[in-house]
Amino acid sequence: MPYCSKCGAQVRENGLFCEACGAKQERKQNQSVIPPHSLPTKTEPIARAVEEPYVRSSVTQQSSRVKTNWGIFAIIGVLLAGLIVIGVLYGIGTSNLNKAKADIVDLEGNVATLQTNLAAELANVNSLQTQLASEQANVTSLQTQLAEEEANVASLQTQLTTATNDLNSSKAQVTQLQSDLNTSNLQVTNLQTQLTNSIANVARLQADLDTANADLASAIATNTSLTGELTKVTYPRHFNSLDELETWLANDDTDTIYADESGFNRAYILQVRALRDGYILPVSVYYSGGSTFMAYNTALAGNTIYQVYSLNDSVVAYVNPSIVPPTYPLPLE
Repeated sequence: MPYCSKCGAQVRENGLFCEACGAKQERKQNQSVIPPHSLPTKTEPIARAVEEPYVRSSVTQQSSRVKTNWGIFAIIGVLLAGLIVIGVLYGIGTSNLNKAKADIVDLEGNVATLQTNLAAELANVNSLQTQLASEQANVTSLQTQLAEEEANVASLQTQLTTATNDLNSSKAQVTQLQSDLNTSNLQVTNLQTQLTNSIANVARLQADLDTANADLASAIATNTSLTGELTKVTYPRHFNSLDELETWLANDDTDTIYADESGFNRAYILQVRALRDGYILPVSVYYSGGSTFMAYNTALAGNTIYQVYSLNDSVVAYVNPSIVPPTYPLPLE
């Protein structure tokens, strides 16, 4: 039994690789087949001398077996090479055959397409022949129509001559009408100018009218306002209550805008402004001694007479005469 040259494990008789370590086994003639662990060592000189004849015999037998195995391997290699060549040739032939079959299918498809196209072209030829016969009939008909049209042309030529004469006469009339039109256009231009001037005058008059209307509206508003004030002045009345008196004084600004006036003047100004609002607020003047005169306004509010001082719009109850105020409006008779 041979052993691995690398790890020393037993290998098969004709094995190419070690089953233990996988090393490739290369055996040469007269190669020792003694396992590595059985080689002689320094401690075994006698045992080696005893076993040497047996080892030589084993080497000779192993060499003979190796030669027989290599012959078998050579035959198997030749057979494998032949099979490979045959397989390659078969593959090439099969490929060429498949390609030829595909070409045949393509050619058959092309033939079918050409046959279809041929049938279509034959149908087109038949159709064109039918159309040609129809067109020839149309040509014959058109020739007949051409003869008729030529006769019509001759008749129209005569009519054209007559129409030309009429046209020349019409041109003379057009020339006269053009002259009349130019005259009319001049008149229209003059009228357009007059119309433009009239429109401008109307616009100016309209503006004047608008201004007059605005002035009239303003005058009416002023008249209305003055009429209201005149009504108040014509029909003044006393205050109905102290609250009404104080409210009117709070809304009046005589004490502020006429602050620089004397008390005497302010009292008369307050009387006039009250009268414009339709109230009776007369001025009372009294002598305070020396050459000094004092003035204040007197107001009847309800049943009480109050003194009103224009300096600060203060109100002081003066007297309650327990009298009934006159009716409003006051009678003018």
